[in-house]
Amino acid sequence: MSSNIFISTSSTDWNRAANWSLNQVPISNEDVYFSASAVSVDTNLDQHIIEDEYGTALNTINFDTTYSGKIGTNNTINTTVYLKIGSNNFNIGTPALTRGTGSQRLNIQAYNYGATFNIFSTATSAYDTNSTPCRIIGSGLNIDASGGITGVAIGPGETSSVSNLNMVQGAGNPTVVLGQGVTLSNANVTAGTVINNSSSLVADAIISGGGQLTHQGNGGYLVLVINSGSYVAYTGLGTISTLQLTGTLDLSAGIGAVTITHAYLYSGAKIIDPFGRLTFTNPISLVETKLSNVSLDFGINRNIQVS
Repeated sequence: MSSNIFISTSSTDWNRAANWSLNQVPISNEDVYFSASAVSVDTNLDQHIIEDEYGTALNTINFDTTYSGKIGTNNTINTTVYLKIGSNNFNIGTPALTRGTGSQRLNIQAYNYGATFNIFSTATSAYDTNSTPCRIIGSGLNIDASGGITGVAIGPGETSSVSNLNMVQGAGNPTVVLGQGVTLSNANVTAGTVINNSSSLVADAIISGGGQLTHQGNGGYLVLVINSGSYVAYTGLGTISTLQLTGTLDLSAGIGAVTITHAYLYSGAKIIDPFGRLTFTNPISLVETKLSNVSLDFGINRNIQVS
C-alpha cells in the first residue's frame, strides 16, 4: 500500500493530481493523509472509491491535528456538502509531532458499508452554526471515539446506521451526537457523553465508568444498562424494554410518559422521577440488594407494588 499526502498550497480541488504527493488523485488501497495544512477541500467531493464491482476502497484516510483546513461545505444550516468516499478506516485527530487544534469542519460520507471511524480528537468548536467539527453519515458504521465532538446524521432529513459505538477515555472526553435519522444497534460508553436524538429503537446500550447518555429522541432501548458511576438523563420518550440499573436514571427534565417493561435494580441504583413520568409494566426487581440500598424518587400520589 502506498501513501498519498495532500500537499496543495492553494487549490481546493480533490481531483487535481498536483495536489497530491504521488502526483495522482488517490486510488483504491492507498493511505491518504492530511497534515500541516490549512488548505480546504471543497471541489469535486463526490468520489466513487467504494467496495463494489468497480474496485476497492481506500485503506485509510487520516486527518491529524495539524490539519486545520475544511472538508466539505455548509452554505446554509440546511445545506451540507460531504466528501463522499469509501475507506475502510477514517482516522480523525491522529496526533502529529507538533500537536495542532484540528479542523473545524470535517464533513464525510462513507460510501462503503461498515467503515470504521477512529476519532481521537477534533477542534473544540464547529465552523458552522448548529453543527459539530466532525460530521459524518454512512451505513453500518463502526465508531470508536476517545475524544473530540462528532455528529452523526445531524442535519434535516439525514439518515445513517451505526452498528457499534464505542466511547473511551483518551486525550479528552468524547462527545457523539446522534441525529433523529440514526439507527444505532450497540453502544458501549465508558467515557464522555452520547446525545441521542434518534427516533429508532436502540438494541443494546451499556453506560459505565464515567460515561453519560442524554436521551432526547423518541426511540427507546431494547436493553439499557446503567452501571455504577454513570448517569442517564432521559428527557425524551420511548420504551425501555429491559433496564439494568446500578447508576442514575434521571427523568426530572422533559415531558411525556415513559414505560419500563422490566427493571432490575442493584445496590446504588438511583431513579429521579419527581413528576411521575415513569410507568412500570412489571414490578421492579431488586437484585442482590434491599430497598434501603437504592434511591427512588417517584413523586407524589404513586402506587408501589411489592411482590
